[in-house]
Amino acid sequence: MRTLFLCVLLLCACRSFAQPVRTAPLPAWVTVNALDLSARDLDEEAEDGYVDLCFERQVHLGEEATFVRSARRVLSDAGVQNASEVSVDYDPLFEQLKFHSVRILRGGKTLERLDGRRFRVIQQEKERSMHLYNGELTAVLVLDDVRRGDVIEYSYSLTGRNPVFGGRWAANFDTRFTVPVYGLYYKVLVPQGRSITVRNWKTGLQPVVRDAAGGRSYEWRLPRVPLMEVPEKLPSWYDPYPMLMLSEWRSWKEVNDWALGLFPQQGPLPASLDALVQEWRRSYPSQEAQVVAALRFVQDEVRYLGIEMGVNSHKPNDPERILRQRFGDCKDKSYLLCTLLRGLGVTASPVLLHTGYKKGVRNWLPSPQGFDHCTVQVRLNGRSYYFDPTISYQRGGLDDIAYPDYQCGLVVRPGNESLTDIPLQDKARIDVHERFVFPDMSGLARLEVTSTYRGSAADDTRDDFRNTRRADKQKQYQEYYAAYFDKLRSDSLRYRDDEASNTFVVQEYYTLRGAWPEKEGSKHLDLSPFVIGGILKKPGDESRSEPLALAYPARMREEIELELPEDWGDYHSDDDFSGPGYSYSFKARGSGRRVVLTYDFR
Repeated sequence: MRTLFLCVLLLCACRSFAQPVRTAPLPAWVTVNALDLSARDLDEEAEDGYVDLCFERQVHLGEEATFVRSARRVLSDAGVQNASEVSVDYDPLFEQLKFHSVRILRGGKTLERLDGRRFRVIQQEKERSMHLYNGELTAVLVLDDVRRGDVIEYSYSLTGRNPVFGGRWAANFDTRFTVPVYGLYYKVLVPQGRSITVRNWKTGLQPVVRDAAGGRSYEWRLPRVPLMEVPEKLPSWYDPYPMLMLSEWRSWKEVNDWALGLFPQQGPLPASLDALVQEWRRSYPSQEAQVVAALRFVQDEVRYLGIEMGVNSHKPNDPERILRQRFGDCKDKSYLLCTLLRGLGVTASPVLLHTGYKKGVRNWLPSPQGFDHCTVQVRLNGRSYYFDPTISYQRGGLDDIAYPDYQCGLVVRPGNESLTDIPLQDKARIDVHERFVFPDMSGLARLEVTSTYRGSAADDTRDDFRNTRRADKQKQYQEYYAAYFDKLRSDSLRYRDDEASNTFVVQEYYTLRGAWPEKEGSKHLDLSPFVIGGILKKPGDESRSEPLALAYPARMREEIELELPEDWGDYHSDDDFSGPGYSYSFKARGSGRRVVLTYDFR
């Protein structure tokens, strides 16, 4: 969901302190727009008890400043609760926050509420649960005496940019949201000697371009923006929201050359890194085994934790420091792995990518802001391998190591000028065998489940078992089948882990009672593919025009075997339910007291 405003204040779990926020008059370069209070036709589309009357973002590239103005009308008591706080995030290492106005418009009167001393500054560390720290602060003003019908209007400026980008700027401006807004206004002032590229995504909105003092201005104005309803289960790479893309970066080559400066190739290895390289050379005769050893070390021995403050939002730490502290984020771990592999004589490069939008990045203008993750490409024996050093418990040989379906990325190497398509590198497969043994028709039965996981499915299951108590795992597995059978008891849970082949096997044993419930005077048993059925959910809107997300990669076979108390004779049935983008088949075989139902999905 893309919303216009979001404020989550975890006051009990973050650092909070009183600190005056600077106030200042409106900057001279800002365009002042009138606020229309008369329109009401979008009020019925509002949520959370308030509606946005305007949202403005004005950018001055020469002054490294961004001006924001917002106004919202309170419609209900819920709106009083949800709209009465003003909050702004900023990075104190390179941004300066100044508020220009905070006011309440009520019954034709203007009530000024701007007082820099009343703000509280909170260090929330919103990504702490993901072991990431960026040092951002949040300035919060809790407004007094807010009433239904009030209009809350405020404006502020942020001055300063992250120096890691070398003075270049890029941004995306959304033009539709999941909430309505009565007016949108964007402006960008570009000084002489600098230029931007503009690209529209799913919108025909064109800028008004004017000569301005010392440069050129671009303006976009949308007077009425109704809410946008987005269907469920969209692929992450598909972005349905219209937007304006703007960038000073002219090509992916420029982005690549910028990134090369963040990941400089080391000269002679420091002693601590060289000691590891020499140990792997002694222990593993082949380069393939040495690559696996280096990857496994960085994955399992260097924990994932990022101190991403200032330039370290994108610039990795020195590999020697990463090894010494034994922690780092994705770019730290990738840089360390590349350095170790180069020490082994293996060609290795960082790969910048977006974990959500994946191949959708190809629709974007070139800029570093198009990436949120860093991994590694390895060239060995004429082949390209991709590794994610932030994943733990990956096992198997070089050809067994899975790589998430990231689809596309920028391989940071000298001379690269474009994005690279990344083929699927994952032997993920799940085979489930569910054996029901019915000694008679009393309803008593045994259920034996054997699940065999390979590829990334084995990695995920291994990680899950190593980080969860056995009793909790047994409870989770029991609850899964208890959703289908009311009277089910877990007898035992076992697993086998073959790290050499990266195969993980889980065995479950259950006792069922009342397995033959009566319905309309006869006993019956309802069966369906329990596991495959769990990933195939029918969308609510069958007339959709947008793509539907399916589990991928998914190679699954589920076999349900029934040992019945009576002879059912011979039975044979085949069905195919395949469609665009997936294959799904069903086979049923029966002979005597044995019936086997086989479901294949990929």
